[in-house]
Amino acid sequence: MKKTLKLCCILCFISLLFACGANSRWRDKTEKTQAEQITIGRDVAYGQHAKQKIDIYSPLQPNNSPIIVMVHGGAWRMGDKANRAVFQHKVTRWVAQGVIFISVNYRLLPEANAYTQVQDIAKAMQFIQKNAVNWGGNPSQIVLMGHSSGGHLVSMLSSQPSVVSNLSGSNWLGTVSLDSAALNIPELMKVEHPKFYDDAFGKKASLWPEASPYHQVNSHALPILLVCSTERKQDSCAAAKQYAALANLNQTKAQVLPMKLSHMDINEKVGLHNTYTQQIEQFMTQLGLQLTPEK
Repeated sequence: MKKTLKLCCILCFISLLFACGANSRWRDKTEKTQAEQITIGRDVAYGQHAKQKIDIYSPLQPNNSPIIVMVHGGAWRMGDKANRAVFQHKVTRWVAQGVIFISVNYRLLPEANAYTQVQDIAKAMQFIQKNAVNWGGNPSQIVLMGHSSGGHLVSMLSSQPSVVSNLSGSNWLGTVSLDSAALNIPELMKVEHPKFYDDAFGKKASLWPEASPYHQVNSHALPILLVCSTERKQDSCAAAKQYAALANLNQTKAQVLPMKLSHMDINEKVGLHNTYTQQIEQFMTQLGLQLTPEK
């Protein structure tokens, strides 16, 4: 028994070393490849808090370039702008098409709940719009994107863009929400749900509509593409269709894109050469985002 346990420990240790080494090699390779093709500005502060920072990936010679702003997920509690799934494929594809890609960090639970996080993303958007020209970007050519809890945050801002304009910002072209089931918060909170929803939205029912994209959408809302997983246990497609129906009644362009992908793949496969990425790009170009065709 002791020999078996010892052998298992050795094998685990070897596996850990291999994984770390592989990850390190990936980082080295990626940094080298990126250094040849793009300029990376890391940890640019848009606020005073340590989490209020962005990473900027841009072409070597940006010139009035369009901008895609990405908000990571993580149950409002974790996640990071530098996680590989958040930026890797998206940067590889879109920077090659002349896009400045910006990945955003923001304050997390338990320090900041969903209501506060919406304000952080609004502040980041205002900062990006204000400084876009300095980076070679076009402040009128911005699409906002987010996954999971980040999808909730960008859907909230898309429903009420006045949160950004109240900070002296302006409207952007539109939004892509990647598989957020948190679109109708009162309805979500009244059924069985994971505990982290209680942490994000609190237990005071009277406040739930304030963080509910469905309850905030009106005729001033911005165009939105709601990508949803048909493989997910929690039915994000039903929430997306409900939101889109109300948005369309309010004369807001809202499309639902159901995908036979897992919740994680909905994010990770964006940017790969596939029909899914092309559908997202079609929506963005319909909004007016000017992508340069791949050579």
